[in-house]
Amino acid sequence: MPQAAQAANAVAIRLEVSIRRSPAEVFAFLTDVRNFARWQEGIASIQQLDAGPWKKGTRIKTVHKFLLWNSLVDYSEIISLEPDAGFRNQGKAGNNAYREEFRLETTADGTCLKYSADITPGGVFIFLKSISAWAFRGQMKRSFEKLKVLLEQPLQEAAILTDASAI
Repeated sequence: MPQAAQAANAVAIRLEVSIRRSPAEVFAFLTDVRNFARWQEGIASIQQLDAGPWKKGTRIKTVHKFLLWNSLVDYSEIISLEPDAGFRNQGKAGNNAYREEFRLETTADGTCLKYSADITPGGVFIFLKSISAWAFRGQMKRSFEKLKVLLEQPLQEAAILTDASAI
């Protein structure tokens, strides 16, 4: 598909959530794939394909549970990373290409997480663009609400930030 047609089909998602934790704590939680299924809706499995802490080029494979299909496989790559400040990734889920940014800003109460995604639907999703965008926006909003609840739990569960296997 020509680039102009792809841009015309792109969908932009923008969300923000305030979390009463430091940017360093939020960043540590977000960049540990063991935590993804704990806060993101619809994840059947996830695997970091490169060992070690995240860096530019780290690849991740995610299998999403999906309404109309049994699963949707997503391959993504970290394209930029600023410790305790955020990261950007890009990938392809089925026929859909996307770029995401997770930006962390210090606030008086902790952290403001600013999320942006630009999604270029492909295949049948081109025709269902509005419905797909509405569903994805809702899914991410619910996921960020869950993330907020998880991270704002009392510190008595110190493992919440470092050990996903504890729950």
